[in-house]
Amino acid sequence: MKSVALFGVLLFALQSPGAPTAKSEEGRKMSGEPCSVSQLVGTWRLIEVNGDPRQDRTVLKHITPTHFVLLSADLSGTVAYSHSGPYTLNGDSYTESIKYGFGPPFEKIRGKSFTFKCSMAGGKWRTVGEVNGQPDDETWAKEAGEK
Repeated sequence: MKSVALFGVLLFALQSPGAPTAKSEEGRKMSGEPCSVSQLVGTWRLIEVNGDPRQDRTVLKHITPTHFVLLSADLSGTVAYSHSGPYTLNGDSYTESIKYGFGPPFEKIRGKSFTFKCSMAGGKWRTVGEVNGQPDDETWAKEAGEK
């Protein structure tokens, strides 16, 4: 049981980026075109956070025309954290409203909304903004088999 609690603490620490680095949003410009709902619909895998490759776990985000669900699994495939809710897209502004979820990180974002700049370039989806006052620059790729 201690290992589950420790994993939860580590997961939260890994998902809470620290101060901006040269690779974070301050040092990286948005490129590409604004997102569209038709481009977003599908399943995405997180490949980079604040300029660093994501290799310590699998994070998937499934997007429908009106809602999203994110899940984070350790390398064995066990889901430790998830959150979901409706989203809105207005030009290059993508806003997630957190309504449902579980896991320690969910308790810190429950009931909040977060707005990101959203762009598409080269088949990659990029969101740049802040989560609880911390910079958040994520790059996603469509999961295998998605168009």
